[in-house]
Amino acid sequence: MTTPSAPIRLAYWLQPIVALETGAIIGREWLTRGAGETSAAQLWSWAARTGRVAALEWQVLEDIRRWRRQLPPEPVWVNLHPDGVAALAQWDPVAARAGLAPVVWEILELAGWATNLIERVAGSAPVALDDWGESVGTTTRLTTWPVQWVKLDAGLVWQAPVRFGLGRWLQLVRGFAQDRGIRLVAEGVETQAQYAVAKELGFFAAQGFAIARPTQWAEVEWHPPPPSLPPRAWRAERDRR
Repeated sequence: MTTPSAPIRLAYWLQPIVALETGAIIGREWLTRGAGETSAAQLWSWAARTGRVAALEWQVLEDIRRWRRQLPPEPVWVNLHPDGVAALAQWDPVAARAGLAPVVWEILELAGWATNLIERVAGSAPVALDDWGESVGTTTRLTTWPVQWVKLDAGLVWQAPVRFGLGRWLQLVRGFAQDRGIRLVAEGVETQAQYAVAKELGFFAAQGFAIARPTQWAEVEWHPPPPSLPPRAWRAERDRR
């Protein structure tokens, strides 16, 4: 990934999100990594350094569309980056979800999410606020962003039994969210003890190795377009190859 013009192998994984009360799978998060890598951090850091976040995000959405009919029927939870949405100036709520539905957009607590970008995303499908709870402005985002889901930062679940008052605070957050029709998902549930904490705190759903491990869906070869190439030319550049 150090040579900008070199093709990159993308590995796509699916990880179930499970309702704690019933055990039913309510969705699957679409995970994008570099092939052979254990997390998404390296791939997306490279994309940010080389100005290719939007191009990578576009390629991911195109690949999901290509396979959507073969995927399980539950909603696919897909991460969006503000740089990607902003670069696609013609982001159309109807076109954005075309071929993807049912889909849930996951958005991180990043400063780049301007109000108009949030509204564009929320106009096309349900929105989940991802890794919530450990950022500056966390409370403001929970109370003002148009979200239907909140995925709690893994550290909150891990620390709830030992950090004084944290469990009680999370229960208050749960009550606030329920009053507004927002459902909470515990992320990073890696042990049976953490699973028990998530159930005890009354979260709607959970995700993590203690619930279900991610499974690989496919690997593809991606030829990153030059950073100077405008988004309207990406499809032609891909098809040319």
